[in-house]
Amino acid sequence: MYICPEKQSELAKTYDSGYIDEVIIDNPAVLNQNSVLKAIMSSINKKYNVELLVNLRCLPLGHCKYSKAHYYLSKNIKAKEKITSVIDFTDGYKEFQLLPFDTVYKTKTPDLFEIEHRRKFFEKAFDVSIPENIKTDLPILVNLNKFYITISLFATTNTRMYSFENWKIIINKILDLYKCDENFELIFLGSKKESILIDEFIYGLNNPQVCKNLAGRISLGVVPEILRNSKLLLSVETGTVHIAKAVGCPVICISNGMYWGHYQPYPDGSVEYIYPQKFISLLKQADLQTLKELYIFNNSIDINSIDPYSVINLLENTLKIN
Repeated sequence: MYICPEKQSELAKTYDSGYIDEVIIDNPAVLNQNSVLKAIMSSINKKYNVELLVNLRCLPLGHCKYSKAHYYLSKNIKAKEKITSVIDFTDGYKEFQLLPFDTVYKTKTPDLFEIEHRRKFFEKAFDVSIPENIKTDLPILVNLNKFYITISLFATTNTRMYSFENWKIIINKILDLYKCDENFELIFLGSKKESILIDEFIYGLNNPQVCKNLAGRISLGVVPEILRNSKLLLSVETGTVHIAKAVGCPVICISNGMYWGHYQPYPDGSVEYIYPQKFISLLKQADLQTLKELYIFNNSIDINSIDPYSVINLLENTLKIN
């Protein structure tokens, strides 16, 4: 059984259907209600003889919208063994939050990066070796004989959203660079609710006929294969960046630095990040306390202070366009 946010549930069903019997959507607006939590806990205790409960990371109560549900379920679900992990760099969790667990794995300051933290956690917890990259073949919904670049415009928070005005400058430049290439396509990814906005955005571009909007029209499970064959992903900081990295697609990520040290930058330098100059200057002179504040998501530097022409320059260098 797997409890996860809605966006992860489809990936779980796609890749792990042979291992997961049930997926429960972790919607805080619903799950944080006491009656709902009690019903889920009661159902799990009646339906399953739980051998092992894994709470990937013990979050300080109030630290995020998921922490209440995580703590309640970890405490009240009956299991033969319960394990979790904490990151020493993040202050604020209380010792009583760790009481439900038989084993607590601690991650030290140098191992901040979230994806590596998770991989190491599961290696320790289950005494197995987990490869950094796993390839999975999926149905192909785009013409792989085409040369295409993939775009992801949207993020779940406004502070990570680059303005459509800036996007238009960048994408019109891409379209101009490849206007003579009949084999070129520009593919847009996104959710169903973003699809209409992307259609409207494409309509205002210089060469909309070479643009393909797949937002809301494909399963999340096929996104990795689309990205695997893409020449490049150009995106704001969102989950698409991490999927692209996992399948070896070159990535340029436009970011204000939010989640720095947690989900970005990749330690191996495989993803190109472009930050506001103010954020770059901050990192150069930051002390430990400042870095800790960045790590717990407090950065609010304006992403739209990034010059779209600096993104274009990086794009041209990455694609080696002359």
